[in-house]
Amino acid sequence: AEANGELIATYHADDIYLPTIVEEQVAYLQMHPEVGAVFASDVMVDAEGREYGRIELPKEVRGDRPLPYPVVLNALLSYKNNFLVCPTAMVRASVHRDVGVYRQDKYRNTSDLEMWLRIARRYPIAVLESHLMKYRHFHGNSSQRYHRLRTDVENYFLIMDEYLERGDRELATPAALVSYEAHRSKDRLWAAMSHYIKDELPQGRLEMRDVRLGPIARSKYVQRLRLIAIATGLWVALHLPRSEWLAERMRQRWHVKRPPRRRS
Repeated sequence: AEANGELIATYHADDIYLPTIVEEQVAYLQMHPEVGAVFASDVMVDAEGREYGRIELPKEVRGDRPLPYPVVLNALLSYKNNFLVCPTAMVRASVHRDVGVYRQDKYRNTSDLEMWLRIARRYPIAVLESHLMKYRHFHGNSSQRYHRLRTDVENYFLIMDEYLERGDRELATPAALVSYEAHRSKDRLWAAMSHYIKDELPQGRLEMRDVRLGPIARSKYVQRLRLIAIATGLWVALHLPRSEWLAERMRQRWHVKRPPRRRS
C-alpha cells in the first residue's frame, strides 16, 4: 500500500539476499512484459547462516520460462509449494492493483500461496533457477512455530481445495490429484501423531480414518514405503495403552527441528 514503484519485492528480515537478486529479477521482468511475478531459487541455511542444502526446482517449472497457470497448478498439487518462495517474490505493482494483495485475515500465514494462485490465474509467472536468496531455518521462525504439534488441517489444503472447487479441477491432471491426496493423507498422519504425543488417543484414531494408503502408494512425490510403515505402526500404537517413551521418541524424531549434520 505504501510502495510507489513499478515493482514490489518481498524481502524478509531473517533471510540473506545475494547482491544480484534485484538486477536479475528486474531484467527478467523487462525481458518478459507479460510475466506478472518472478521468483528465485533459494539456498537453505541454518540459524548461523551456514548452508546445508539448495532447493531443486520441480522439472515442470525449470527453464526460467514464463509458466502458464495449468503448469503452476499441477506443480503445486504434485509437490506442494516448495518453489514459489515468498521472500524471493518480485511482483509488478500493476498486478497487485489488478488482483489484490495478501488476504491475511482469511489465510493467515499461508496467504502468500493464495495470492500467487490469484496472480498466476491472470498472468504468467516465472521461477529463476539461480539461487539468489539464503532462506534461514531452525531459529524459531513463524513457519516452524505453525507446524509444531499441529493437528488442524494445513492451510495449503484449505486454499487448494477452494481453488479446485472454483473450477481448477478441470485443469488438474489425474496424477497431480493423486499426489495431492497423498499429501493430504500425510498431513492427517502427522496430525494423528501429534495427538498421540499430546495424549489424545481418541482424536488420533479419528484422524487415522482420513489417512488413505491408496493415494500414498500411487504417488511418485511422497516417500511411499516410509509413510505406509509409519501409518501402520501409529495405527497399532493408537489402539494400545499410550507409551510415554514412544511419545517422546516421536516428538524428538519428527517434531523437534534440528539442522542437518554438516559434512566434515
